[in-house]
Amino acid sequence: MRSTTGSCHCGHSSSRVHGGYVRKLRDAAVGGLGVVIELHIRRFRCENSACAAVTFAEQIAGLTTPHGRYTPCCVGC
Repeated sequence: MRSTTGSCHCGHSSSRVHGGYVRKLRDAAVGGLGVVIELHIRRFRCENSACAAVTFAEQIAGLTTPHGRYTPCCVGC
């Protein structure tokens, strides 16, 4: 289930969705075929006025990292 809020690196959470985009992650091959996971990522507006980041992208624990193009099990494949 998708959370209604995102957490900024400054520690504050926000429910103000700023936009979104599609992120494609490469995963380990299955049966000799390459696997690509397509995620719909939301961008949130940070509500902390002291934070240098105006917007931030949601991260999925254990699957995504900022600017990541591979799943954790596929790093180096």
